[in-house]
Amino acid sequence: MALLARHGFRTWGLEISQGAVDAANENVKSHLDPSAGHVADVVLGDFFQKGFEAHFGPDFQGFDLIYDYTVRLAYKESRPIFSLRVLTTSI
Repeated sequence: MALLARHGFRTWGLEISQGAVDAANENVKSHLDPSAGHVADVVLGDFFQKGFEAHFGPDFQGFDLIYDYTVRLAYKESRPIFSLRVLTTSI
């Protein structure tokens, strides 16, 4: 997230645990310079449930890039559902 934010992209992370959200926000913000326009936020939500998109504002139309580190690989039974959610939340 920080790398993309430092290159001018608006980035978001999604976590299902509030503790993980807090830790991730603290970590990612320590690598950014807000005065340079670097913006990255981790928000609380479940990728498999609709509704987390509300965090991104009324003009949200989908993501340009979705990077997953765990779900697709760790939860074999969730792969079809994950793929469908990626398609429905991407531009």
